Formats: sequence, C-alpha cells, structure tokens
Amino acid sequence: MRLRKLRTRFGPATCAAACLCAGCAAIHAAPLAAQRITLTIATHYTDDQRAPLTPCLRQYEQLHPDIAIVHRQLSFRDLLQSLFLSRMGGKPPDIYNLSTTWTRQLVDSGALAQPPASVTNYVQQGYLSNTTAAITSNGRLWGIPSETDVYMLVYNKLLFARNGITHPPTTTGEWISDAAKISKANRQGQLIVSGFTVGSSQNQIVAPFLTLLYSNGTTLLAADQKSTNLTGPAARGALQTEVELFQSRGAVWGTVPYQFPSGALGMMIVPNWFNRPLHQGFEKRFDETVAVAPIPAGPDWRTVQYGFFWSVDANSPHAAEAWALLQWLNTTQQPGGRSCVGNMLMALGGLTGNRQDLAASTAELNTPFMRPFVDALNSGRALPQPSIPHANEIEALTSKYLERAMLGVVPADTALRQLDAGIRTILQEQE
Repeated sequence: MRLRKLRTRFGPATCAAACLCAGCAAIHAAPLAAQRITLTIATHYTDDQRAPLTPCLRQYEQLHPDIAIVHRQLSFRDLLQSLFLSRMGGKPPDIYNLSTTWTRQLVDSGALAQPPASVTNYVQQGYLSNTTAAITSNGRLWGIPSETDVYMLVYNKLLFARNGITHPPTTTGEWISDAAKISKANRQGQLIVSGFTVGSSQNQIVAPFLTLLYSNGTTLLAADQKSTNLTGPAARGALQTEVELFQSRGAVWGTVPYQFPSGALGMMIVPNWFNRPLHQGFEKRFDETVAVAPIPAGPDWRTVQYGFFWSVDANSPHAAEAWALLQWLNTTQQPGGRSCVGNMLMALGGLTGNRQDLAASTAELNTPFMRPFVDALNSGRALPQPSIPHANEIEALTSKYLERAMLGVVPADTALRQLDAGIRTILQEQE
C-alpha cells in the first residue's frame, strides 16, 4: 500500500564499472543525487472532496523535490480495519486521517507516532481546546485536529408554517408535538410526510440519542470507562423521547436524511457538513426552506461533536518528513488566509478547530445555516465524543438496541439494560 524509500547503493563491482566509463576521480568527486522518498496519505475523502488539497500537495513536492506524495482513499467503514491490516502486512501508510473516537484504541495498540514537541506546541497554541482534547490520550497529544462536525436540529420552515408552527421546538415535549402535527399519512396509513426522521446508518441512529443523553447531564460510559450510565434516569428519559416520537406517529424510520430536499421530512438531527448536499438538493429554494436550531432539550441542551485528525504511523521510516508536511498543510501560507486543509474543510461544509482558519472563514461560517453550529462549538455546548476502546463495536451494539426500542420491539428500559450488559462485556474483554 505504500511505496518504500528507494536507496541507491554502489557496491565494488558497480564502482569499478563506473570508473571504466567516466573515471574514478569524477565518481568520487560528484555528490550523490538526492534520494526521493514517498509519503503515502490514507483518508476517507474522495478525489472530489479533497480537490482543494491536491494543488497543495503538488506545491509541496515542488518545494521539496526529494519528496513524492501519494493519496490512498479508503472507505470510512473500512478505514480502521484497513489500518490494522496494513500494519500487520508491514506496509502501512505514513499519514492517516482518522476518527477522533479511535484515538485511545490506536494509542493502546501502538499504531501512532507521538508528534515532536514543535508540532505539539503548534497544535496547543493554534487550536480550540475541545478539538485537542478529543485526540489526547494518556496525557499526550497524538496528532493535528482536522475536520470537526457538530450535530444540530435542521428543519423545514415551509412545513412548519404550513402546520401553524411558529418556531422550532425548544423542549422534548414541543419536539414530539410538532413532529406529530407535521406528519401526514395516506389512505393505507403510511406516512408520506414525516415530522422527524432517524436514518438507518449507525451514526444516524446513535447521534440523536447522544445529544439527548448529553443534554440530560450524562454520557454513554462512566468516567472509568468500565461501565455505562445507561440504566439511570438520564438515559431512560433520552430514549423515551425518541420512542414517543415514533409512538405518536411523528417519526419515520430509515429515511435517508439526504431525502430532506423532497419536502417530505420536517426535522432531522444532522452534522454541519449537510450544508453542501442540502444546498445541492434545494438549489435556489435553500434559504426559504432550510433552518437550523438547537437540540430541543430545554435551556441546558448539549450536542455531540465528533471529528477527524491527522497522525503518523508509528512505523513510518519518514516520520519527521510526514509531520513537517502535516504542519505545512495546516498552516496558512499568507497573512489572513486559510491553510490548505482549511480550504478543503470549508468547501466540504466542515468546521475546524484551527484558530487561523476560523478567523479567515467569516464569510463561510457567518451564514444562517452554519452560524448555529459554530456557536455550539465555541460555547462549549458541543461535547466531543470520547475516545473509547472498541468504539466501532460499541456504536454498532448501541444502534442495534436503540433501533429495537424505537421500533417497539422491546420497551426502552429493556433495551437499555440489554445494551448495558453488552457494552460491559465488551469493556471486560479488553482488560
């Protein structure tokens, strides 16, 4: 998966042959040509998504003729597994763009190189603390924050007005009531317009629950990360809200949030990068239709922040060059401008913890759609998903039991007890 550094060596026979052609004196007097190394970067971004970054990589190669840079795209679903498999095969990429929830698992497995002091100081001084906390494990920073995303309530203003709803819900009770008002069924009883939707992917199922859990003052795992908080009143209240959305016929299951531009969905809880696909879907109707509001969980509402970070493989033979490249890509090259990574993230509708990029992105971030996400990040209402062992396995199990409760297969209390037992088993296996 990675082109190794090519080393040119001259043995006695090679030197003798060269002497016959050009003279030994000339061979010994001329310096060896610079040895070119290849840095391989693995991310989940497609060629289109990372397009603003590509010219920067070519520019860096021109500035450093001894370095070639190769990008390898991996699907997000397979990214973590591919990382471990490539390390087992002895050919991992040099640089990764990784989910912050994997930090502890990767650190514990010895997969990541610790940044040099210069990079650590650069990050600590130049990034928001809630983005650096997400990639800190065992008291150490393990990379450079990249894309940051926050979940908020996105709603259809036209559907609200059509049903006599004058403002977005601010409490769970209003949320349930408004969703039921918006929902419309056909003669067969099937919802053709839904007040709220929960997507079918794991993160689309889990994230809305976590926003309610955080708003109720607790987290999924206990502080020692050896047990859960799922059997307490905060978790029961969070899941019961979602169950009542379905019981009141105010929510539909499995509708992909990308279908929001169809006009058949009233509300959804999604991250800020939906800015781009929603603009593409609504086109000129975007401003008159789409709005963003806080999580409807009362005055103490909180939400979920997740993100990605750049890091270097612990076995990379070119770790110094890799860290230098990453710092360059994340540093503005002109006063008042954005970094190369900042340009990519703004094009994606992503957020960043990079203070320079935030200051240079007022036009992109000070819009009615993006401003609530930025405010949640800056105010501390957006709480980072913790980096926990076996994060993917726990998220898959959580989505399974949340789905069972929301669809009425089992009561909410039963689902939470079963989920608690399952997560405890996972956590015990790692000890």
